[in-house]
Amino acid sequence: MKFDINIELATLDDVHRIIDICSKGYAFTTKQFNNQLKAKEAIRKYYNVSRIRNEIVHTNTSWNGWVLARREREVVGAAGGGLVTENTGMLFVIYLDLTVRRRGVGTKLVTFVTEQQKDLGATKQLVRVLKSNSQAISFYQSLGFVYREENVDQEDIEYTSIIMERDI
Repeated sequence: MKFDINIELATLDDVHRIIDICSKGYAFTTKQFNNQLKAKEAIRKYYNVSRIRNEIVHTNTSWNGWVLARREREVVGAAGGGLVTENTGMLFVIYLDLTVRRRGVGTKLVTFVTEQQKDLGATKQLVRVLKSNSQAISFYQSLGFVYREENVDQEDIEYTSIIMERDI
């Protein structure tokens, strides 16, 4: 069942909800991994108040800011991206509240980020996804992304990722 979702840029009032959604999303994605310490370290590094506040306030072509999906007033998804070259954008992060998966929310977030990047001159878009995350890989394939390369994590093979790309 789909429902009304508004996509908009985050404000400082959204910091804690972004942290909550992204932390839970990353933990869910890595819950089967043996090295849970690495997952917890990544959550602490990327999803903390100082970093998220900074990423809301300071945007540029390399980081276009946090984009949120709201159902009524509730934040149910968060994403962000930027340009990695003058004509290539990258979706750096996207997580959804687990209760709204498979309802079109992720597609709306990706579409918004894609339009941001196209407005900045991007003609190609990349995304990095954990190799073991078959649901995410299927999602990106449904949006036209194809396999580009694998990045083996030298510390822990479970954290190996793949890069996918598409023309936009």
